[in-house]
Amino acid sequence: MKTYNHISLIGRLGQDPDYRQSKNGGSSKLSFSMATTESTKVNNKWENKPIWHNIVCFGGIADYNADVLSTGSLVHVEGTLTNRPYTDKKGVDRVFWEVRANRVRSLDATDDSNNDDPGQHGDCPF
Repeated sequence: MKTYNHISLIGRLGQDPDYRQSKNGGSSKLSFSMATTESTKVNNKWENKPIWHNIVCFGGIADYNADVLSTGSLVHVEGTLTNRPYTDKKGVDRVFWEVRANRVRSLDATDDSNNDDPGQHGDCPF
């Protein structure tokens, strides 16, 4: 049986995204955290709990969305779930999980990119 790694999230940015470009002006990277909400029933009352996700995208997606997204932006992110193992300062092996986005779309009503032209959604990788 084949496997499939795909994740789709709708949530809000927790802070302004971090945009970086390589020194030679080549590859660009945009990273941000976004929150989704998990609703659970506790003592017959519904409670919303934020779930935080680390998102990273590259190239044209990063370039476009660096100017579009900001703290509180409502976004739809599609991509793959990836991880990076590392060793912390105390020598403990840990794993950092993130979504490598291949599509990032602003869902804010005031955003001009929220139209039916797929070229305006920031999902074009070039």
